[in-house]
Amino acid sequence: MENPFSGWLHITRICRGYVKKLEDVVKPGDIVRGRVVSNKNGVCQVTTLGSSFGVVQAYCSGCGSGLASIGRGRLACGNCGRIETRKIADDYGLSSR
Repeated sequence: MENPFSGWLHITRICRGYVKKLEDVVKPGDIVRGRVVSNKNGVCQVTTLGSSFGVVQAYCSGCGSGLASIGRGRLACGNCGRIETRKIADDYGLSSR
């Protein structure tokens, strides 16, 4: 992974469609690829708009195992079988991080 850092991701800068709850598209512990859109007051503000941006690695909310993509933003846990949703990058699970 290149130059990881923390930043602010506002719900309106995640995807073009309506997002009811942030937890439906990104969760604590996820590794997210985004683009910095502002550095006002020293706080990086990030967007994940675009197919190359989004979650690149996610972990099960139930057991903590890595999740595998099963299509259209749906992820499955091979350990406990839980299905979760995220705004995933188009290369989720394809490249080493």
